[in-house]
Amino acid sequence: MIGNDIIDLQVALSESIVLQQRRLDKICTLAEQRYIRQAENPWQAFWLIWTRKEACYKAFQRLHYIHSFCPHQIENQIDTSVILSDTICFRGKQFFVQTAIDGSKIHSICSSSEERLKEIHVLDDLQELLYLFDFKKDTKGLPFLQTKNNHRRIPVSKSSHGAFTAYALFKADIANLDATALIYA
Repeated sequence: MIGNDIIDLQVALSESIVLQQRRLDKICTLAEQRYIRQAENPWQAFWLIWTRKEACYKAFQRLHYIHSFCPHQIENQIDTSVILSDTICFRGKQFFVQTAIDGSKIHSICSSSEERLKEIHVLDDLQELLYLFDFKKDTKGLPFLQTKNNHRRIPVSKSSHGAFTAYALFKADIANLDATALIYA
């Protein structure tokens, strides 16, 4: 399963309440709160924790649909007080996560297996795919790409914040896009 989340750091600057204790208590475990407090940049550390939790939630939804986001129940594994591991747990299930941070955004991708995490490809625009597929959501609100003739669905995770949008798909699904169009045309 696949999930991703992106945060526009410029827009996130306006979220001044993120480090208030009441908000941290609702979102973060005690270990995550210690990680944030000990970080060189606590504000950025909070958003790092947040994107990982949101990406995990989206991946979990594809396995076991739940309607409510429960960030406090999603636990980042912390190797040391200053290093996050590549795993995150939610409701007894372990997920694997990878995060990229640059000066303008934080982006996390997540999957239910380490092998599948390596197979995720991220696009910032679906224009090149929309001649083959329509972007849709199922009755639970989970996004997917569907062939124009409705024969095939490809799971996709979409995240938008501020100036950034990211679509996460599995590489194998992308590699088969043109073949799918020809087979089902």
